[in-house]
Amino acid sequence: MTSQSAASPVSTLNAEEVAGWLKENPNFLIERPDVLAALNPPDRGGGSVVDLQHAMVKRHREELDKLKANWRDLLALSRTNLSNQASIFEATLTAIRAASFEALIEAITERYPEILGYEAVTLCIETDRAESSGPQNVRQVRFGDIDAYLGGNLKQSRFIADLEPDPTLFGPVSGIIKSAALVRIDMGSTAPKALLAIGGREVNTFTPDDGDDLLVFLGQALGGTFSAWLDFTPDISE
Repeated sequence: MTSQSAASPVSTLNAEEVAGWLKENPNFLIERPDVLAALNPPDRGGGSVVDLQHAMVKRHREELDKLKANWRDLLALSRTNLSNQASIFEATLTAIRAASFEALIEAITERYPEILGYEAVTLCIETDRAESSGPQNVRQVRFGDIDAYLGGNLKQSRFIADLEPDPTLFGPVSGIIKSAALVRIDMGSTAPKALLAIGGREVNTFTPDDGDDLLVFLGQALGGTFSAWLDFTPDISE
């Protein structure tokens, strides 16, 4: 007596069986458009006769391709947003953890370019001094310049897609900075006005359509940190 194998035999389907099953399940391709997209429908029209079914299948396949491309773009954007969020949080924590005021300035001017992933980061502060002094990436600007750069005293940020060389903002490296993001640093009503200037090498590194939530958050965090070190009086909103 021969024993049967434990493994079940492999079943094969021929074309007639597949066609028969599809006839018995007419909604299968509607429910599984991914299968339909993989098929090559015949052009049954021939000559000048328009095969509407063929055209519909082709259009459906094109729509699926666009949908897949949109999903890829959305996933790439999500990854970029997560990366940007992580960079902003790291920059914020670096400022908060500074052991001294000097360490805070050093973190912003020397470590932020690497943390944020851009070519240059400068701290701009309004002052009545004619000559710039102090760290290279701490820029002294004239009274009124901060609001002028941001476009108004209520503006918190500004993105410049194509920036002309601006030594006031970026000093010696201004020649290679082609795009910039500016964010207000509010240190309190008794403090000088200040902003963080972030520069990129390429045009359109920043654009006016970019969201500013993360950078405004960073600017507010820096404002609070500066206020704590310098004992400025913060603004109190009713």
